[in-house]
Amino acid sequence: MIAMPNTDPFIDRPEHVDTVFEIIESKAIVERIPPPRSNPEKPLRALVFDSHYDAYKGVVAYVRLMDGVMDGRTPLLVMSNGVRIEAIEVGIFNPSMTPVRALSAGEVGYVATGLKIVRDCSVGDTLTVARQPAEQPLRFESGGRMWWAISCISMMAILFHADATRRNRRIRKR
Repeated sequence: MIAMPNTDPFIDRPEHVDTVFEIIESKAIVERIPPPRSNPEKPLRALVFDSHYDAYKGVVAYVRLMDGVMDGRTPLLVMSNGVRIEAIEVGIFNPSMTPVRALSAGEVGYVATGLKIVRDCSVGDTLTVARQPAEQPLRFESGGRMWWAISCISMMAILFHADATRRNRRIRKR
């Protein structure tokens, strides 16, 4: 589990733990998995790991802040293409999207950019402060073949499910 050797699992066997709450209360996860290395004093670097278009807020980018602090008042820059952004809203997932004043290094949240094209702030981009940009963008490595295989399998499942549904309708009509 999460880059830990198999010799030291959180649970030996499923029957040893009655509920997930016992794992959480034991604090084993907090003690064994180190926190992410990030520095709020460095210039902002936020990795976009997902994004979608919202009719009212424009492109909403899901980000993980590696360094720095992001608030809703500071103009941002997309490092891959130089697009400047005035953030409409900054927030966290709680589990729905909840606005906050600022996100700090190590946190995961979202930023509503107001952009009209998702391609301008897509997965793998780095957001930084426009007036003091970070020197080096973050590197995001996609799954490559694995993602392609998963998307093919998903598409096949959708097609076969649709085909099976049509076949079942034909059988019921007879």
